[in-house]
Amino acid sequence: MSASDINDDPLRITRNRALSYSGSVEDGFRSEAIEPGGFGDGPILTTVGDLYRWDQNFYANQLGGGQALIEQMVASGQFNDGQPIGYGLGLFTSDYRGLPTIHHGGAWAGYRAELLRFPEQRFSVIVLANLGSMSPSQLAKQVADLYLADVFPEPLPELPTVPADQAVDLTPFAGFYQSDQTRAVIELTQHDGEAVAILSGYPLKLVQESAGRWRVTNLPYRFHLEVEGTGGLRTEDEFSPRGAEIYRQRPSDPVSAADLETLCGEYYSDELDVSYHLSLQADALHLRIGDHAPQPLRVVNRDLLTSGEGAVFDVVRSETGAIRGLTVSAGRVRHVDLTRVEATPS
Repeated sequence: MSASDINDDPLRITRNRALSYSGSVEDGFRSEAIEPGGFGDGPILTTVGDLYRWDQNFYANQLGGGQALIEQMVASGQFNDGQPIGYGLGLFTSDYRGLPTIHHGGAWAGYRAELLRFPEQRFSVIVLANLGSMSPSQLAKQVADLYLADVFPEPLPELPTVPADQAVDLTPFAGFYQSDQTRAVIELTQHDGEAVAILSGYPLKLVQESAGRWRVTNLPYRFHLEVEGTGGLRTEDEFSPRGAEIYRQRPSDPVSAADLETLCGEYYSDELDVSYHLSLQADALHLRIGDHAPQPLRVVNRDLLTSGEGAVFDVVRSETGAIRGLTVSAGRVRHVDLTRVEATPS
């Protein structure tokens, strides 16, 4: 893998390096700056040829640990209830159209990547892209659909056709929904004239497939939302090991200045050994973590707060309604307890 490198200096000039971009033909393109520092996948520079060599090593490991290491990497972990997580040591394990797959994607600045392996067929698809709006995961599957057309036990799923000019009316369903499992919050709303579901601060563009069912169009994998009973949403993510996830609608009531004032103060996490500070700035609630700059919070209601980066704060109260603390959840980090240290008038 002589063409691969770990670039720990973002200002270094690298021969034959592709720059990354965001945007579209309609809206124009912009160069995506690479953030300084960082570890893990971000600083790795590689090529399709080198990734092919990496992929082939999984069939006959030439590195330390032999095939026992490979088997450990592709063995799915389990939840406490015994259900598979669908993730090994850094690799997803799942099925596509009835065939076992091992895969992982990547995203950094405007770079996108996917390596999709069908181990029983010894067939892999590697996609590297330098435009943030591209979907390598979908492209890889489309390539597999062509080359393994006669091998797949299951037919190619058909997506419903939706007229391009069909408007999506979210008015009956607009509002905030929260997952009991992950505590994540989805907001159904109109954003820049488009129907979107805002998840972790990211607007997911929606196309209506049928009454009360929508498909997300700007993700590199299949993601659907569907009305669930009364006041609920069901999400379907093809990479979720637990299948569908249920979100319940949460009230979005106006919060008085007095209620916002009662939230202000210091909250401490024994687990993280860090303090969170809530304060009012220009009549808006702000969060400061440690010595970092304050960031505004979205107040869904007096007991539910969200940040623009996807963190969700549930307010914990005593039986008398006094604030005892917060719990914070963000992605795979869930239910971290923050104990109220003291109230701080703003």
